[in-house]
Amino acid sequence: MRQLLNGILVALVVSGGAAFAQTGSAPGSTQTGAGAGAGAAAETMTLSSDETAKLRSSMRNVSIKEVTINVEAKTGMVLPASVELEAVPAQFVEIVPRFRNYRAVHVKGQVLIVEPATRRIVYVIQG
Repeated sequence: MRQLLNGILVALVVSGGAAFAQTGSAPGSTQTGAGAGAGAAAETMTLSSDETAKLRSSMRNVSIKEVTINVEAKTGMVLPASVELEAVPAQFVEIVPRFRNYRAVHVKGQVLIVEPATRRIVYVIQG
């Protein structure tokens, strides 16, 4: 009986902890996005309000080639292979280290953070 309870507890901690790490939000945080990690179906990228403000203010100081796409970009959308992705600027990675393994593209005054394996937009930085 004790082993059964320990097994259930471990399963709850592992699954609940992973779910919170992927989709949980802390007070004062901003959630947006889907597909934030490699192989993930519907994770949410969560940023604090401080991270969001710093990203917006640093947009003036980054240089990402702007591209044109014929649809409004939003989180969860998969970008076509024809859209050229760049490394996320170092300034953004400094603010949000989780962006390190993602790619970025500049579209209509916004910087899109993209999961490279799926090309899914996981976060939109408004200009």
